[in-house]
Amino acid sequence: MTTVVVVKCPEGLVLAADSRMTVSEKSAGRPIEHPPSDTLLKILSFKPPHNFVGAASYGVAQINQKSAHDYLPEFEHSLDKKRISVNDFADKLREFFSNKWSESSEPTCSPDSLNSMNFLVAGFDEKDDNGRVFEIKISRNIKIADKGQLLKESKKDIVLRGNLIFASRLWLGYSENLLKLLSDKITSDCVKELSAALPNLGITIHFSDDLEDAVLLAKLLIGTEIEAQALTERSELRIEATTGGPIRICTITPEQGLKWVL
Repeated sequence: MTTVVVVKCPEGLVLAADSRMTVSEKSAGRPIEHPPSDTLLKILSFKPPHNFVGAASYGVAQINQKSAHDYLPEFEHSLDKKRISVNDFADKLREFFSNKWSESSEPTCSPDSLNSMNFLVAGFDEKDDNGRVFEIKISRNIKIADKGQLLKESKKDIVLRGNLIFASRLWLGYSENLLKLLSDKITSDCVKELSAALPNLGITIHFSDDLEDAVLLAKLLIGTEIEAQALTERSELRIEATTGGPIRICTITPEQGLKWVL
């Protein structure tokens, strides 16, 4: 599994991800677990003129034993020679990986994935300083790819995706599963009231408009997830740490495009 973060601030966008890949496959109907790898590059960067867009993958790690990053040269070859909008870029990425999945046999799947290959696509349109963020979900079973825009109106906000056992609690102040657990116990009206009240009870991490602070925030959230999972794995619970390895971080600005930080 993966922990992926996109931070949006007035100076630009930050994409961050861990580098662990946990893989399982079936042989003679039995699951086979492979040791985790900490070398997977989950953030995709692109050559000019498409260097004002980046994408972070999470969920299913491979199609035909190739990661999203392994398909990067083929995908770039399919792109237009001129710069396109972030929306159109996200559409092309969705179409490319939907086709790859449709052409493939059953893909290798990480144990904790939601049976879909997902992407957060972030970047800037030409002559526009409002960062765009899109989420793509390509379903494993029904071969349908969905796309939605995130953070439309926000000038400063964050998107967390993937394995968020600890990072979501740090950011929200409570577990994302709380409302799901309570939905069977209380009325729908109570769930709505609680949902409206929870943001006021959560722990808010305030950060400045600077891109540097956005980088620190992304690093804090993923680093906390990695370290907390590692502690849990070494405890008596022995729960597998599915987020780990080096943290990779890049920034995207309307002036300079994508630049690697870590």
